[in-house]
Amino acid sequence: MSGVDKKRPAVVIDASVAAAWYLPDEHSDWAEELLSQILSGRVQAWVPDLWFWECSNIAVQAVRRQRLKAQDAKRALDILDAVPVQVANTETLEEILPAIHLAMEAGLTTYDAGYLYLAKKQKIALASFDKALVRAAQQLKITLWTPVAQ
Repeated sequence: MSGVDKKRPAVVIDASVAAAWYLPDEHSDWAEELLSQILSGRVQAWVPDLWFWECSNIAVQAVRRQRLKAQDAKRALDILDAVPVQVANTETLEEILPAIHLAMEAGLTTYDAGYLYLAKKQKIALASFDKALVRAAQQLKITLWTPVAQ
């Protein structure tokens, strides 16, 4: 994993933000603007390696619950595949111990704490619609994402 490019704003995006890109009932202009900024290269996006699993699972569950048609799930995966992200890979359990501690402190799942830990470690903002994750970020004084001015 390379470091954050200090010449551009950077953000950790969680699966709730990505879901707003492809689930009609979770659409958000704010999330669309962030996607546009990432796709244009004005903003760099960071994700933990579980992001692809979590985002694709949201699409699969949406099809099962009839919130999304199967062909739209394919479109969702195409969207995810097109987003240029820096992936923070995990190779050992020891690497995620700080996230596990954050999860226990903040009452989060270890998955959610992974996003929080990545933002904290890289010293970058976090973008999320998850209320518990946002609350934990605020308690830890982790910056929450605000769109970049045009």
